[in-house]
Amino acid sequence: MDTLFVRITPKAREEARAAAAATAAAIEQKEKETEEGAKPSGEQEEGKEKDTEKEVEGEKKDETQEEVKNEEGKDKEPTPTEGANGKDKDGKGRTRTKSMVHKKDCNLVFAHLCTLSNPPVTKDSKGSDKDKEETRSRLLALELIDFLLEGLWQGLEDNPHFINEHIKKNLCMSLSTNATHPNVQVFSYALSITLSLIKYFRHLLKEEIRVFLSVYLRILESNNASIQQKSLIVDFIRKMCQDPQILCDIFVNYDCDLDHGDVFDSIVNRLSKIVTMGTVAHKANTKESNEEHNIELQKLGLQSLVSILNSIVDWSAELYEPPKLHEVIRNFSSTTATEQEGAVVAEEEIIDPAERASESDLWQQNKEKKLLMDQGKRIFALKAKKGIEFFQTHGFVDKTPDSLAAFLFETPNLDKVQIGQLLGDPKGVPTLHAYVDNHFDFSGKDLDIAMRHFLSCFWLPGEAMQIDRIMEKFAEKFFRDNNNLTTETGEGKKQYYANADSVFTLAFATIMLATDRHSEMIKDKIELSQWQHNLRGLNNDADFDPELLAQIFARIDAEAFKVTSDEFADSSGNNAFLTEKERQSAFLDEAEQMAEKAQALIKNALSSKSTYFKATNIQYVKPMFQVTWGALLAAFSLSLEHTQDAEIMELCIRGLRHSIRVSNIFYMSTEQSAFISALTKFCNVQLEEVEEKHLVAINTLIEIALEDGNYLRGCWVNVLRVLSQLDRMHEYASGLPTNHLLDHEVPAATPVNPNSPEAKAQKLYDYNARVITANIPMDKIDSVFVISKELSNSGILDLVSGVCVVSVEEIQQEKPSLFSIKKMVELAVDNMRYRKRIVWNRVWKTLANHFTFAGCQKNRKIAVFAIDSLRLIAMKFLEFEELANYNFQNEFLKPFEEVAKTRSRQVREHVIDCLCTMITALPKNIKSGWACIFNVFASQAILSSNESVVKKSFDMTHQIVTNYFEHVSKLYFGDLVQCLASYASSKKDDELSVKAIKSMKLCSKKLSTFCKPETESPQDIQRWNNQWLSLVNAFVRTILTATVDNRRVALNTMFSVLKTEGVLFDTLLWKYLFEQGVWHLFDKLKTVTADTKEDWLLTESSDLFKALHGVISLFDTFFEVIHSLLPDVLALMATFIESKNEHLATFGTTSLETLLQNNGRNFSHQDWSQVTQSLKNVLRQSLIPQVEASSEVSSETSGVPGAGVGISREASPTRAPEDEVPASSAPVTPKKVVVTPKKTVVSGSPRTPGRTSSVAEVMMKVVIGKCEVRKQLLHLVRDLILKSFFTCLTLPQINELMECMQRTYDNSNIALENDNFFDVQLKGLDTRQLVVLLNEVASDSMYCYFDFLFRLEEEEEPERIEIAKTFLVNSCESLIQTYMGIVAQFVDDATTDEVKHKKSSRKLLNPRSEQSSSIFGKKERMSVAMNGTVPILVLILTKLLTYSDEKLSSVLHSLYPLLCDLILSDSYQVRLLLRQIVWRVGIMNVPEFEQPFRPNLAVGVKRLANSPNPVARSTRASEKGEKEIPVTKEELKAEEKPVTEESAVRVVFNMNEEDLKKEEEKKEEEEEKDKETEKEATVEEDTPKTETK
Repeated sequence: MDTLFVRITPKAREEARAAAAATAAAIEQKEKETEEGAKPSGEQEEGKEKDTEKEVEGEKKDETQEEVKNEEGKDKEPTPTEGANGKDKDGKGRTRTKSMVHKKDCNLVFAHLCTLSNPPVTKDSKGSDKDKEETRSRLLALELIDFLLEGLWQGLEDNPHFINEHIKKNLCMSLSTNATHPNVQVFSYALSITLSLIKYFRHLLKEEIRVFLSVYLRILESNNASIQQKSLIVDFIRKMCQDPQILCDIFVNYDCDLDHGDVFDSIVNRLSKIVTMGTVAHKANTKESNEEHNIELQKLGLQSLVSILNSIVDWSAELYEPPKLHEVIRNFSSTTATEQEGAVVAEEEIIDPAERASESDLWQQNKEKKLLMDQGKRIFALKAKKGIEFFQTHGFVDKTPDSLAAFLFETPNLDKVQIGQLLGDPKGVPTLHAYVDNHFDFSGKDLDIAMRHFLSCFWLPGEAMQIDRIMEKFAEKFFRDNNNLTTETGEGKKQYYANADSVFTLAFATIMLATDRHSEMIKDKIELSQWQHNLRGLNNDADFDPELLAQIFARIDAEAFKVTSDEFADSSGNNAFLTEKERQSAFLDEAEQMAEKAQALIKNALSSKSTYFKATNIQYVKPMFQVTWGALLAAFSLSLEHTQDAEIMELCIRGLRHSIRVSNIFYMSTEQSAFISALTKFCNVQLEEVEEKHLVAINTLIEIALEDGNYLRGCWVNVLRVLSQLDRMHEYASGLPTNHLLDHEVPAATPVNPNSPEAKAQKLYDYNARVITANIPMDKIDSVFVISKELSNSGILDLVSGVCVVSVEEIQQEKPSLFSIKKMVELAVDNMRYRKRIVWNRVWKTLANHFTFAGCQKNRKIAVFAIDSLRLIAMKFLEFEELANYNFQNEFLKPFEEVAKTRSRQVREHVIDCLCTMITALPKNIKSGWACIFNVFASQAILSSNESVVKKSFDMTHQIVTNYFEHVSKLYFGDLVQCLASYASSKKDDELSVKAIKSMKLCSKKLSTFCKPETESPQDIQRWNNQWLSLVNAFVRTILTATVDNRRVALNTMFSVLKTEGVLFDTLLWKYLFEQGVWHLFDKLKTVTADTKEDWLLTESSDLFKALHGVISLFDTFFEVIHSLLPDVLALMATFIESKNEHLATFGTTSLETLLQNNGRNFSHQDWSQVTQSLKNVLRQSLIPQVEASSEVSSETSGVPGAGVGISREASPTRAPEDEVPASSAPVTPKKVVVTPKKTVVSGSPRTPGRTSSVAEVMMKVVIGKCEVRKQLLHLVRDLILKSFFTCLTLPQINELMECMQRTYDNSNIALENDNFFDVQLKGLDTRQLVVLLNEVASDSMYCYFDFLFRLEEEEEPERIEIAKTFLVNSCESLIQTYMGIVAQFVDDATTDEVKHKKSSRKLLNPRSEQSSSIFGKKERMSVAMNGTVPILVLILTKLLTYSDEKLSSVLHSLYPLLCDLILSDSYQVRLLLRQIVWRVGIMNVPEFEQPFRPNLAVGVKRLANSPNPVARSTRASEKGEKEIPVTKEELKAEEKPVTEESAVRVVFNMNEEDLKKEEEKKEEEEEKDKETEKEATVEEDTPKTETK
């Protein structure tokens, strides 16, 4: 190559530069004169034609300026070439100005220089003296052109003629040759001129610049190009890319244009390939000379890549935000690049942000579309059909043949082989026809030329049928375009081609000829004569024109068919085994091809029009980096890994630094992570010896953290891992053992072999630690955390998250570290003052989660250190005063609460100590933090089994109650008492629980003393109510969960507090306390069933009883204030009564009786309505559901056989609804009782088979329980309401109770008559107790009913008396008729059966008798029902005896016939009273009829009248075998007298004591006879019957 270098002497160079400078100065001066301008003087004729030169066409002159110009030029002496007025004329007589002359001269000079720079080169002149002279001329011309372009570009860029004629046509054509010239100096000048064109004329030379850049990139990739050429190209790229505008313009105009290839991407990839290949070559230890060249080329490549990145960083510098102290708080949810971008100022104008965004979006869409296009091309290259489907899917092409043909023809860089395959496919015939017909014109072209043009667009497929199909269409098109071509023959004019078949034949023969002449495999080449001979007679039985064939043969022989490529194809091949001379020769051939291709493209560019876009948007950087970051990463990381050169090292670090900056600014997480990972790879100094590049990488990483901390996001983790590693090395170098944080004893170190891998690794670690400590000071590491205050909101969140991640890794290491936890303390303390609350809240949420994690570690040392760190931060934070109603302190102290739940006693104790320290130091500053503190203390009472921890936490809680109550009471009193409740509920220490209950009582005293509402504002009152509710709930919680003894203490204490402090409560607060607190004491009632164990009853029921007793006590004490709670109290008692447990039901009834007894006189009519309604509901719930349906039918039908005792619905015209409380003044008529003869009433359900014994037993147990409840309630009504509070009831209330009595009677009586119920559902069970209970319930309910009527009759109100008088007689008639209907069934037969019936009836009254039967039939149950009616009859008859004569006469008018029937009753009491009535009637009608006074009998009548349950009394007497003892006179005086002595004398028979004795003896004789008869019947049953023969 040295022989080709041409030297230019310095003198010649200086002369050339001086001439060029003079020319440039002259041109500048004339340009100024032209701008000033002047019109011809007045002496010249007006309308004179202006100069028509192209350079000054359309230019007008100002006459005034021209005259001034001429006046100034008079003193000047004209030059020989000028006329008198400074002008001359051209050959055509047109006037020319000096500026025109100089412009034309300049154009001529520039054109001549372009010609000199591109002399024609022949093969013979290569290497000759003429070639050297031409080279010198070429160099001089290129240097002058370069100088002119660099100095005069501002005057030339606005000259279209200069650009079109000289730049595009002359200079670009010259550069197309010189850009591939093997001479290094020529090549260097070509690159310099190209750089000038790119700098100053790129907006005018879009297509040309693309061609030149493609040529240079192709040379850069060529294996035949010299190192010098590649180095010049790389340096050219470096200079070009130093301008960010040029770089972005290239990307926008080429990489984002679908019609052009990717230039920017190709530049970066070529440079990356050069850098990585240099690294590989250096690693392969090639020759020293080549190694030096490779290293230099590698450095240039790295410099170029760094230059590119530097330009990108400068272009996007407006988006970069360095850390700023006290920056404005921004929305840091998920910031995007679009949100970060600011206004972009272009050189010419300020672009509107909306327009800029839309422009960016447009080019982004173009780039994405181009990426899809490239992807489709790759798919098309593999398989054409799939590629076409991809293009159709993304809208690049339609499915029509015309659209597909146009796409194949016009789309650049489509695989030519696949195009041929697609066109030759049988299914692609329509596409083939459209492809040939629409895009080719063969008019006037020879066949081989047309074929060359046709076959340059694709490769012919290898299959003969496909070739035949394509060439057949070509022949048809060619003949259609050239069917008029003729030639002169001896016979005249004749067509070249007879028909399309002739064209097809010749075309196919031409393809075979090209293959024969240019294939290296064929040695015997065909000659022209032979080829002509082969084609004889194939032109429609004629010969082709010989001259035509000769021309075709000559052109095919000179050049084979070639497929033109859209880009510069790589034809260098592998030159590994070529000599230097062979490589130069190969490059010359390659350069010649590239020059031809470049010239062809430049010629095409002259006729094409393209729009150049100037980049103005910052957002172009993002897609630029996205398509090249992989190549950049490979170049920098590989070079840095394998180099020891300081310059290369520095370039790689700078490249990585710039790449990280770009990925940071545009929030490209993948790219950012890749580059930071590559950098941190060189910061890992644990496994290899520390070198200079490691130290540089560490310093760079720290610099990135300091400058780009706002953008690191998740990559903070990589940075912090390195810092943690450095800190560990500093600790190691300082002598601190690495295992000092282990929670277990470390065994003594054993001697290690110095040559072992462990010893070598330890030695390496020692060396690295010393180097790191010496070069990376700890202050530099700490500076990363010091600047945390300057980070943005999102930046600090990312840093904190990264610290937490690294801390988890440190804790879980084999040898844990606390570096990150220490830094968390610094971050928290430094930022809590400088961050707004919303930001700090998010920061602390992240830190708190990690402190919780660290505090719960099994390693006690780590847990204790985390708690201490948390305490330091908390103490610092509590120094700031928290405003009211904020909850951040509570959230801040949450980690203490979570850590306090750990199993480690030492850790929990340490948490308690920390909290006690905080409370003692800053009690006034704690606000919402009290909630968390009390939760921690409460958790110890539940979780801890260690007495010291529990005692310490309780002592602190008690101290808070005693000393700091005023700081807690207003807002966090509830948390305090709940904490105390936790201790009181503890089952581990009874003494501590009692102390906690006492502390709760102390809280009540302090609450009533210090926390009374200061004002009547709703807020203060609500706070006061909530505080008391919290206290009550704490007691309730203790009562429900503590041990048995402590529950009782808490129960007594709670009701004691309520009684003591209840005077301060109003009705609203009482209601609030009961609804939200006290009623929860009785939640356990819901779980009680009939099968509840007795153990539970012994423990829990007593508490329920005491609680209910306490409620009643409160009700008695504060009745005036809490009487509105009566419905709730009644509902609670109803719950007790309705319970399936007999003890609870009994207690509920007793409690209700106590409540009524103590407060009944204070009840209003509305209160009594609630009481009656409650009784009604309870009685309804106690009905037997199995017979309830029948009872409803019975109560709704009167006078119908089978109907029981019922109140007719028609008898009460003013009946009030159940949900409404009737007014006390509203007259309500009691309903008439209709009693009909009883017959069997069968349940509505069909008779079913007998149930299993277990189900039947459960059913009978439930029914017995319901009967017991009804029995107790009936006693309550009779003994309390009727006796004590009857006058307090209104008529509607009395009506409700009477209706309940009737319904109860119906249900019980129908159950007794229900055969299905006893014989099927309760089959096989002992039903004696059930029958007796049903009888008693029926008797008591009807007894109460008639008692209500008689009480109404005794009232003074006429209305009540009239109502009772109206319905009493009818009810008595019905009852007596029903009774006599039953009696009639037992009077008809006086045989032995009757005796047995009487005996069995007496046994029924004694269910405990051993001789009684366990199975009751229908007749026995009716007998029991008959006996149950006797007390009611006794009541009626007794009341009749108290009537006056007049009143009795009015009643007997209707009842006397029925009373006569009662003679058939076997009841002694009934007959006795009936006898008195008859005697009374006699006295009334026979005045002389009198009887003496008999005290004993009178007292007996009186006792009978006042007996609450005569049947039960007689039953008990019969059980004991006792007789009635005559009553003494003292007893007579003590008795209350519903019956007076005078009336008793009138109604008692004239019987003395002897008569009574006789009567008793007679009864005893009858009983003995019955016993004897029963024994005889038993003997007969036991005697076996003998068979008769």
